[in-house]
Amino acid sequence: MNQIDSPNLNREQHIQEAFTRLDSMLADNWVRDCVLFFHGPPLIGKTTLLKEIQRRMSARGLPSARMDFFGAAPTPARVAKQIRNQWAHSADFVSGNGIDETMNGPEAADHLFEFARHLYQVSLRRPLILFLDSMEDCPVECLDWLQMKFLPRLIEEFSALVIIAGRQHPGQNSSDLWIHDLERRTARFILEPFTPEETARQIERLGVANAPIETLMAYTHGVPGLNTLAADKFPKDRPLEKEEEKELRQRLADAILERTSEDLRVDLLIVSCLWQFDRELLEVVYKAIKRERDLDALLKELSATPLIQTSPGGYARTISPSIRPVLEAALQQASEDPSSPYAGWYTLILNAATQWLAEKIDYSNIASRIFYQVRLGVDESNVSADLKAAFEGLEKRNTRQSELAYRIERGLQDIKTVLPAHMAATLLQVSHEYLAKFK
Repeated sequence: MNQIDSPNLNREQHIQEAFTRLDSMLADNWVRDCVLFFHGPPLIGKTTLLKEIQRRMSARGLPSARMDFFGAAPTPARVAKQIRNQWAHSADFVSGNGIDETMNGPEAADHLFEFARHLYQVSLRRPLILFLDSMEDCPVECLDWLQMKFLPRLIEEFSALVIIAGRQHPGQNSSDLWIHDLERRTARFILEPFTPEETARQIERLGVANAPIETLMAYTHGVPGLNTLAADKFPKDRPLEKEEEKELRQRLADAILERTSEDLRVDLLIVSCLWQFDRELLEVVYKAIKRERDLDALLKELSATPLIQTSPGGYARTISPSIRPVLEAALQQASEDPSSPYAGWYTLILNAATQWLAEKIDYSNIASRIFYQVRLGVDESNVSADLKAAFEGLEKRNTRQSELAYRIERGLQDIKTVLPAHMAATLLQVSHEYLAKFK
């Protein structure tokens, strides 16, 4: 994978979270949340953040080690050996406690702890710092070893700060649950895209003077790695030509999907057009575009992909909101090309979803229906009229009026950032007026 480091982090709040805990440890205070987990979609800047925190902490002369699981083919013994060697190097500490890659997991852990104990003593009980990157690529055997044999023991026996980055936090999927001993010591932070001001600072540091921030973010939506990829693609004195725009959108989508199989890439582009999906909606959509797929197998594959978020009950899935617009735009663009294998797909997907929702009498779906109507080009007056009709239907009910009205309101709050600002304000005003009636 081509790791893209931004020269301007704009992540001081997250860096401060790490240093607040480190300063407490240096003051010999007990720290409850000594495992920090930074997570988010591809290119959001997780690796860049970890490298910057490590750089700043190393400048204080603290022993630190960083393990990146991407492409590492790790075993417990290899992980233990790398951590041991990096701690030794960063502390300029020589010890005879070597680790052989042929060792089994428990033996490697014992040797690593023997080394850590000596290091901790000679460093005057200064905190040991461990960075674990690309946790989504940590194989089950290694993850089990980290959870059962190493991390809990590390943070209990030493003043240790563990800083982790991944596309999702352990426990998001049932296949990689974070054990209780670690869960109670872990603080999670999701990394968000950059604001226009943060993007402007990033572009300034990149030294690209001709990248108009508003135009750039229309393509990248503030995702730092995408900002870096796109920054030098804008001509100085003219807008992008159609072919240049097509190439840029494809490049950004390819960067997001780089670690995804070719077949699943297509499926992720499809679901990027859907606000939420389940098996029933996928069946409708795939039938509309005539794409053959084992939907039960596909749902499992999608659910295991770090790009997909699942509701707590598992009944609704959606693609990560930071990158969804980039992938949606890529499919929409391909759909408009008559020579593309995806020709016409975008409209077919939206129409199929809209019709499916219209046939389901469920007030929690009103906002989703509006989401598709807007993308199909339905104007604000008609969308507003449709919302009013839904509320008027509620007035004829004898029970649960307030509850169902709040359901619509919550849905509108969820989609307001992906609607035109004026339309979102109008629809929420309509909702507020009817909510007042049902109180």
